[in-house]
Amino acid sequence: MTTTEEIQELAEQKLQQNRFGVRKELKTLHELLHEGEAVLNLGSGVYGGGQGLIVVTDQRVIFYARSLGRSWQEDFRYSKISSVQSETGMLGNGKLVIFASGNKADLHTIYPQERAGEIGDYVRSRLAADSPAAAAQGSGSAPTD
Repeated sequence: MTTTEEIQELAEQKLQQNRFGVRKELKTLHELLHEGEAVLNLGSGVYGGGQGLIVVTDQRVIFYARSLGRSWQEDFRYSKISSVQSETGMLGNGKLVIFASGNKADLHTIYPQERAGEIGDYVRSRLAADSPAAAAQGSGSAPTD
């Protein structure tokens, strides 16, 4: 599991100096992680009308928000994600759309905007690696003509 200190170091790298709006989430993120789960990337953004932390781990993508007396999270396990779209705009806004279990999750106003592309690329690489075609290729079976 990623430690609180490692989360803070990653936040300094990935969120740069702008952690406004996600400080509470960063302090308590370790409580949401499963045993052995590693945090790989972080960004901030808006989902479902609330601003929060976008967390990419080796097991899932998490949106985590805390506000006055309210804490909520939504997680997207890679096995449930069917596709992802990422976009960066001219005005510094990143957008990520995750399609999972028949639902569509729009995460927008992602900061820094390049996180949208990084997260999208990582999720796509996971989907490709976990696909049946990749599994068959990794099994060592030779193609037949």
